[in-house]
Amino acid sequence: MSCRAPNLLDYEQSIKLPLLKNLNNTNDNDVKLNLQLLNKYFEVQTLDETLVNSRNEFQTRTEHLQKRKDALHEKEIMFKQRILSMEISLFPLDYYSWRKFAGLVPNRARELSRIGEYPL
Repeated sequence: MSCRAPNLLDYEQSIKLPLLKNLNNTNDNDVKLNLQLLNKYFEVQTLDETLVNSRNEFQTRTEHLQKRKDALHEKEIMFKQRILSMEISLFPLDYYSWRKFAGLVPNRARELSRIGEYPL
């Protein structure tokens, strides 16, 4: 979604420049005011264009950042799934080795207590 500068016809309609054939009838203050208005009109036009450009740049940056966040989130989900699948595949091995170790520790403690090195 891109932003556009507002239609500047409203500014043009609000400026009433004297016609060249009626220039002799108008006083100098009106002409000066109209020229100042015209200058302000062009200033506003350039400011509107810069504002629209910066707004468009900001929107494209936020869109790129959102895409990067989405890609990072997908990678995170993928890695979590990989870790989970590895844990599931390693669980039986770990479980059986843990059972062996759990059985060995009390046996070792009993042996050491018989010898007298480790009181139970």
